[in-house]
Amino acid sequence: MEIDYAHQIDFEDLTSINFDIVIIAKNHEARWDYLVNSLSKSLKLGNSRNIILSYDQNDNFKKKHFEVYSPHSDNIKDLIKILENEFSKVNKKEIKVLVDYSCMTKTWYYTIMLFIKQRNLNFEEISVFFSYTPSQFSKPKKPKHNLKIEPLPGKYRIPNDKPKALIVCLGYEEKKAEGIIDYLDPKETIIIYSKPAIDENFVEQIESSNKSLISKFKSVNTFDMSNLKSIEEILQSLFLTLNKDFSVIIAPLGPKPFTFVAMLLSLKYENIDIWRVSSGSNINIYKRKPIENTFIISKVVFN
Repeated sequence: MEIDYAHQIDFEDLTSINFDIVIIAKNHEARWDYLVNSLSKSLKLGNSRNIILSYDQNDNFKKKHFEVYSPHSDNIKDLIKILENEFSKVNKKEIKVLVDYSCMTKTWYYTIMLFIKQRNLNFEEISVFFSYTPSQFSKPKKPKHNLKIEPLPGKYRIPNDKPKALIVCLGYEEKKAEGIIDYLDPKETIIIYSKPAIDENFVEQIESSNKSLISKFKSVNTFDMSNLKSIEEILQSLFLTLNKDFSVIIAPLGPKPFTFVAMLLSLKYENIDIWRVSSGSNINIYKRKPIENTFIISKVVFN
């Protein structure tokens, strides 16, 4: 399937939709089910296929109307089997899917996107509503050692002989961006980060943690995390400028809405690779409470 269009919508728009499939992720964060709880009065969960993806391989958690799965966080075959099973149970030509990626790994929500795009599904149109719940600020912990610096699984293309251009979106933990820049040794490096942010404490911490990088590179861009269209315009402009002379890699180390837009562009343009920096299972644990009544939502229509 191909993307017909995508645009940002408001939370109120979700309250009038009867979803066929609902997918959320459960981890240690306090915000993991905030969207579903906020929609509790309008969601007709008894009429939809409802999935919780849990990080805990031994999770005995139960939630009414939901099936709880524990796919391996890095084995996309596990998640694909779940998606195949659940999508096959919906017998309609046009379906609506809600995906809350607030607490998902990059691999999980990229796999969901690729599954819908690449699979020969028996639907004429799929409207997917991707939702993100921003978190309250919490101070970053001491960074863990980078164990994996690699492309996200699921999309593979033959490397070309062009020099690499790296667009790296800064996070608020130290050393992550330096790690991937040193590893890839790109010919061209573009720095980008969230400014303004919903909580300005994040901006201050990003600039403090990445002070040397921001001052080192000439090409530094900022974006408004709550405006998905502006993120798309910035990224698309950068890609179209770089693509002629470079092999373009995006490393989204910052907020998930930026990662989401980068992933959408990689579905549109085959010449974009999405890379990640990971500490494996030895991650820093943040409880991350939601910013109440705040959601960043995109409607993406595939047909």
